[in-house]
Amino acid sequence: MPDLPAHRPDPGVRTADRLSVVSRALLVALATRGPLENDALVAATGETGPEVRSGLEALLRQGLVAEHAATPTRLGLSTRGRTAAENAIVEERALLGPVLEAVYREFAPLNQALKRALTAWQQEPSPPQARELLRVEQAARPMLDRLAALRPRYARLRTALREAGAGIAAGDTRFVAGLGVESLHSLWWQLHADLLAVLGRSRGEDDA
Repeated sequence: MPDLPAHRPDPGVRTADRLSVVSRALLVALATRGPLENDALVAATGETGPEVRSGLEALLRQGLVAEHAATPTRLGLSTRGRTAAENAIVEERALLGPVLEAVYREFAPLNQALKRALTAWQQEPSPPQARELLRVEQAARPMLDRLAALRPRYARLRTALREAGAGIAAGDTRFVAGLGVESLHSLWWQLHADLLAVLGRSRGEDDA
């Protein structure tokens, strides 16, 4: 695995407990997003580089993750790992379910508004459509603040979504749905996939 950024661990949290938390975060990330490289796993979990490295080493020893056959620089879930990931998601549901159900009631109308704004942008990329995208991103901030207090991965998504909004406000249209950057569209999709998985919901007509 390539080097990951150094970080001082929290002395108030036992190493074994942190490893369990980080391992669960890694399993959830790999289940919802598929095989990822190390840097992407740091971003997906919101955990520190050394903690992700330790978590991955533990999962590798247990045979729960393996190099992706088509892209060896990425790690994905093994057959046993998929079962472990399902269990990790069930644990997250038990811990966060009631809170996330309340959050999802806020998320659903914002999701519909963002879908409409993205569709309008695709049809006519213009300043009014960009302003509507920013309106939705800003309206989502209180919800994202509540999520950020629950898990590092949500805190990291909050930061990245605000950075995408800042990019759009600065006129860089790549941050709407472009490649090579963390766009508003891709980040929102990641958040939606996470919420659906933890809540045990399916992506239906209202969840495209």
